[in-house]
Amino acid sequence: MLFRYLEVSSFYNSMDGLLRAKFAYPSVNFRYAISPSQSLPSALNPFSLSTKQIQAMIQLGINDAKNAISKGEGTSVEHLIHYHSLKVNNDERIQKMSFGQFLEAKESGLFEKYESSSDPSFIKYKLME
Repeated sequence: MLFRYLEVSSFYNSMDGLLRAKFAYPSVNFRYAISPSQSLPSALNPFSLSTKQIQAMIQLGINDAKNAISKGEGTSVEHLIHYHSLKVNNDERIQKMSFGQFLEAKESGLFEKYESSSDPSFIKYKLME
């Protein structure tokens, strides 16, 4: 449970940093946010991962980066913030979805158009301006 807590906590802490930066510097173009589209293998000891698992994770990172770049500047950042917003607001549609599944569902029209600058969930970041 500790390791799962650390994974979840790391995600929310990273998103908090991204959101603070995005709202503190509205004129900055945050071009890309690369996030794994699938679950990554984990182990108590990272050195116990096989070469095949590590190569698969590296390839996933390369593919996710290429995909983010192909979507255009800012798109991957907005998608990640939208995913985070749905998680924070306990949206039932997203509860069991990975980020990659969310992106597929969003492309198929399951999720509404999203603009992070008008998201009421992030009022605490806007008040810091």
